Amino acid sequence: MGQNVAKDKNHTAVDNSSLIPEVINWQTTPDCGSGLRLDADRGIALKKLSDIENICDALPGIDCGSCGAPSCHALAEDVVLGTAHESDCVFKLRERMGTLFHEMAELQEYMPPPFREIGLDKSK
Repeated sequence: MGQNVAKDKNHTAVDNSSLIPEVINWQTTPDCGSGLRLDADRGIALKKLSDIENICDALPGIDCGSCGAPSCHALAEDVVLGTAHESDCVFKLRERMGTLFHEMAELQEYMPPPFREIGLDKSK
């Protein structure tokens, strides 16, 4: 008896056709477009595809999403298409900042020719 009460109160007769929205109830097969068209020229598209793979290999590959792209591969696609920059990756940006800091430290020690002694051997 308990099963009949639960069934009567929780389940109602539903017309399954009313559950399918009109936008999904297609009468014809939808056309499929190119999800990612790199270029109309196939040669240029292949070059861009190669560039995407090279950039993706240089990225950390952890798909953190900090750059705003869902994956490192998506960021590489955006870089090749010109809508993003490789330094949008926080790890690449940190690497670049470290390099710039090192170069600045080297420049701080640089002495221009008028202020340095030219021709003297520092080892003597």
